[in-house]
Amino acid sequence: MPGSIEPFFETHCYDCHDADNAKADLNLKALSRNIGDSADALNWQDILDKLNAGEMPPKKKRQPAKEELAKVVGDLTESLQAAQKLLRDSGDAIVVRRLNQREYVATIKSLMGIRLLPDKLPDDSSGRFDTIGQNQSLSAIQLEKYFNYGQEVARTALHWACQPRQESKVLDRREFANTEGRSKRIYDIMEKVRLVKEEGKTPAEAGLTDEEWPKYDPDHPNAQRGVWKGQREYYERNRHIHAKGRMLSHDLLVEHVSVFFRTDARAYYRVRFSGGVVDGVTIRRGVRLMEHNGKFGGKHGRAVGSFWIRGTIEEPTVHETSYHPVFRPDFRPDHWHRSRKHLFALEDKRGGPGFEQFYHHYKPIEPEAPKDTIFAKWMEVEGPFYDPMSPFEKLVEKYQVMTASDETLDSAAAGFLTDFAKVAFRYRRVPEGYIDRLSRYYIGRRKAGLGFREAIVDPLAMMLTSSYFLYLVEPREKPAKDRTLDAISLANRLSYFLWSSPPDEKLRQLAKNGELLQPAVLKQQVDRMLESPLAEHFSEGFMSQWAHLKRFDSLSLDSKLLMHRTDGMIHAARQEPVEFFKTLVKENLPASNLINSDFVMVDGVLAKKYGLAELYSGDGFQKIQLPSGSPRGGLITQAAFLSAGTMGNRTSPVIRGSLVKEILLNDPPPPPPPNVPELDAGADPLTSVRSLVELHQTKAQCASCHARFDFIGLGLENFDAVGMWRDEELVTEAQQAQQIPHRPKKVYAIDASGELPNGENFEDVHGLKAALMKEKRAVAGSIFEGLLCYALGRDVSFTDLPLIDAVLDDLEAEQYSVRELVKRVVTSEPFLHR
Repeated sequence: MPGSIEPFFETHCYDCHDADNAKADLNLKALSRNIGDSADALNWQDILDKLNAGEMPPKKKRQPAKEELAKVVGDLTESLQAAQKLLRDSGDAIVVRRLNQREYVATIKSLMGIRLLPDKLPDDSSGRFDTIGQNQSLSAIQLEKYFNYGQEVARTALHWACQPRQESKVLDRREFANTEGRSKRIYDIMEKVRLVKEEGKTPAEAGLTDEEWPKYDPDHPNAQRGVWKGQREYYERNRHIHAKGRMLSHDLLVEHVSVFFRTDARAYYRVRFSGGVVDGVTIRRGVRLMEHNGKFGGKHGRAVGSFWIRGTIEEPTVHETSYHPVFRPDFRPDHWHRSRKHLFALEDKRGGPGFEQFYHHYKPIEPEAPKDTIFAKWMEVEGPFYDPMSPFEKLVEKYQVMTASDETLDSAAAGFLTDFAKVAFRYRRVPEGYIDRLSRYYIGRRKAGLGFREAIVDPLAMMLTSSYFLYLVEPREKPAKDRTLDAISLANRLSYFLWSSPPDEKLRQLAKNGELLQPAVLKQQVDRMLESPLAEHFSEGFMSQWAHLKRFDSLSLDSKLLMHRTDGMIHAARQEPVEFFKTLVKENLPASNLINSDFVMVDGVLAKKYGLAELYSGDGFQKIQLPSGSPRGGLITQAAFLSAGTMGNRTSPVIRGSLVKEILLNDPPPPPPPNVPELDAGADPLTSVRSLVELHQTKAQCASCHARFDFIGLGLENFDAVGMWRDEELVTEAQQAQQIPHRPKKVYAIDASGELPNGENFEDVHGLKAALMKEKRAVAGSIFEGLLCYALGRDVSFTDLPLIDAVLDDLEAEQYSVRELVKRVVTSEPFLHR
């Protein structure tokens, strides 16, 4: 380190950052003055960044003279540049890594054609991205899990590959006119009970048998009064509807609207719903599709889509969505009726069939609306629809596994295994003697009395457990100093970056003839691959981790209080950042759209929640241009981002501000010191969020760090815990919305003003966005670093910083367009080398 550092630290820094008072967990005296590795270099780079940004020394402390600061910054910059040259040769090696859960099931879909759940696979390692190799390990227990899973995969793939593909047709269509079942029976019986109770008739005279009367007598100890009452009332209040269709009910065990159909593990389906809404209803117009499967969805089922109903009872509208079911690895039904799935259409609130949120919890969302608001005319499912045949299915067809005898297949087993190994190992050389050993194992299983389809299972599972399948192996066939990737390795790395699955035939051919190594061809392939439906894996895999959507997934906000947090809202909010990122890539838009954009990507549910329902039509996610003055646009005003910044059922400016710093500005706050009190510790429970944050700022152990991001979060206070706009903050002790009028509460006008770490002030979310738009380079740097880390399977190193700076310099004129950032990752030196 240069000699100018020590006197500068002595004068301006050691008061807060020495061994006795290491604020932000930083002890400058303990830092090595000799940069020996990337960790040392990154620590000094962080100090340089803080000095350049004017964040240190803090504004309240004595400031260095411009000449003094310039001297230190210049000397430190030169020292770090010298360190980069020394560390570059060894600091950017890529660790060999294995497939994560996402990649494993995507690879099985590509290789064998079946869409499976990953829940029986070994867990992914923790870290910034699930692609990072140095966070991975492989124990004997994990290897056993892979083998067991591989056995089920092999059996299931064989089962379905031997099933003929079905023609697409409407598999189930339910017309709901005059189809009341249980509710009509209960209504008729309760009418008979009324004749007994109110008109003095005997049960026999009323038409009740000796068995029925004790069962339905309301005075009987076992009488289900609440259930019967709800069913009867539902039928009676909707008698004028029955001839047209059915109203979606709130009552448990009344009438569910659903389709029931046979599924194929290789296929997807289209679901259509025709319905309307009672005149005058504005909020309760959402319908969610629920897959009822308690084994992996819990009692609430799993939301697989939603519709925003535009029609009326007299003029229903038709809505459509695609349904891609996923299956357990042992999904091999021995009879067609065991392959059937139930899809339910329910009003959009919380809870699956039989476990819905009670109506009294949900009524306050639109108090003047009738109890039943959504009319269902019909519902249907069409399919199955298939992707092109997988390599495994083609092998089963080539070797006539469906029809050939076991004896005939014995002579073909070695060829079958050889062909499968070629595609399973991603066209790498199969180790010498490997197929011979598998063939001998197969013969032994046959001699034990097993048929071909069972005897071949373990050899297939062994291949799916081999390091050549599990690991993205890049062979070292060149001299040690030559770390350039060969064409096949480049194709595999590119495909797993953009598709999370193996290369297709086009990419393999370009790799085979060496054309992929040409920069122009490589860029063309990036464009082609980003246009493929398989790029959905990239958008979901990268954006869900870069934007910290796992935090959103783990939220436990109470929908009884936050009624707009419905299953449809959760499903749509989780998908919105992914659809937004897909648009940035597809249209090659500037990275600054992550701060603010003139459009949103929303479905019907989100359009209503965002006040944009008049601009939306149709189904699914659509790009909508925002009207002038809209507070929406960008990542930071999306529902998932805003909900992730909550604590309990309240907004948290601290969390929101720290997310902005970490995700967008690539400047994560340090972890809090131990024994720091909670934000609301000792405060009035009805205190406003802003007052709690200001109280936080008065605590010495909190103020120095939190001043850097708390007020950024306050700029988003006009958005509530669900992500909807508000002008006032309601603070209540109520646990449910219906309790709010009767429990202590206070209402505060929202003050969304704040200050950035550089001293710039803003008055509201528009001002916050305007201030953040001055940090376009930082945002572009954050997403480029994330892409680089995700693609390379390693953390970004100190030696990568010159590359990052060079790319940002090159793309400044075109506003750091996102697709070009992706291409710069692919054409970068680290990506093209081992």
